[in-house]
Amino acid sequence: MLKPPITLSIVPSRYQAGCHGCLFVGGLSLAAWQFSGGMAMLMTWLVGLILSIILISRWSAFSANPQARSSDILWIEPTDNALQGRWLQNNGEMSHPHSLVCRYLGPYLICLGVGGRNIWLWPDSAPLQAQRELRRYLIAYRS
Repeated sequence: MLKPPITLSIVPSRYQAGCHGCLFVGGLSLAAWQFSGGMAMLMTWLVGLILSIILISRWSAFSANPQARSSDILWIEPTDNALQGRWLQNNGEMSHPHSLVCRYLGPYLICLGVGGRNIWLWPDSAPLQAQRELRRYLIAYRS
């Protein structure tokens, strides 16, 4: 008996932006420590300040208006021996089926390959119940 399909509404993750921000600050700190000259340090921190302002403005836009986070909808349906993914297009129709490959399945992150595209699912990028069902499918259809 075939299992019912899963509908994943995928939005950009705040955790991903936070991890990238921490890596960015760490890289700037290492660059400033390495160059340790007055002018090089000043230029490094000036570039860092400008990029941090851009990052904070994007982050606050996500926090202020959750609907500003655009979502992609992925329809995952199990077949006899594999999983297929279909994207919901802008005109409301479903795309043709793509083979769905699990590239990484960890305790917090999932990486899916759908139609030549890698999709990283963070804990806040899709509903938790849908992620649980997806994990069960990925374990059941592991090859």
